[in-house]
Amino acid sequence: MKNLTQNQFRSRDINRAILQALLLTDGSVVQNKNQISFANTSEVLIKAFCDLVFRVYGYQIKKVYKGKSTIQYLYLINFKSRLICLDLFSDIPTYRTSPLKNGEYPKVRIPNKWFEFNREELTPVLRALFDADGGCSLRISERKKRNCIETERVVFLACQHPILRKQYTQLLNKIGINCGESSGKVTITGKENFEKFRELINFSKGVLIGYDSNHWQGIEKRELLDIMIKSYDIPYGYLQKFEKTQVYSLLRSPSR
Repeated sequence: MKNLTQNQFRSRDINRAILQALLLTDGSVVQNKNQISFANTSEVLIKAFCDLVFRVYGYQIKKVYKGKSTIQYLYLINFKSRLICLDLFSDIPTYRTSPLKNGEYPKVRIPNKWFEFNREELTPVLRALFDADGGCSLRISERKKRNCIETERVVFLACQHPILRKQYTQLLNKIGINCGESSGKVTITGKENFEKFRELINFSKGVLIGYDSNHWQGIEKRELLDIMIKSYDIPYGYLQKFEKTQVYSLLRSPSR
């Protein structure tokens, strides 16, 4: 019974960390108003957020607001709870990650407990971060000076806050995924790292590419990751036979 209780506590710690990851990306917690909010275009992540709040705190979210952001629907959760806010602030000083009016960044850092998680415990937390604020970029570029077609591939996690970027990088390195920082993002490149990311983290099923993507909108992020990895099998010389738009069609082909 004692071991079962310890496992239950550990499971709550992990679910709480996943919830905090979602709040650090697409949410907010306002201490003086006891207000918790989460907004996303993905019904999958909205449902996951509601489930996590119930599993961790036993709180049933009764209403999800539905609005429209450009051409996508935006789902919003907004509720108040003094006790939940107190707990959420017990190990994260603030959930604001954007710069203050004076240009400085808020003093935010992830909980020390996240660094104590083993690989199995840490990967769902990282998955939540990448589901909400991460993605894949697979671009076909025409190099006119060299008269060739090149493929650019990257898995990224958007994050303005320099301390959080560094900490996210440390967590990824901890589980064996090499990454770097570039233009407000944590970036992962290279086939070996893509395969390791897919094996250990991946994106949640049903989380889609946004409509701001010209070529990949509406497909699952994990599907694009598969396409990126498979694209390494296409010989460089073979790509040169096609125009840019044709290469995108080639990559999306089910036979690839």
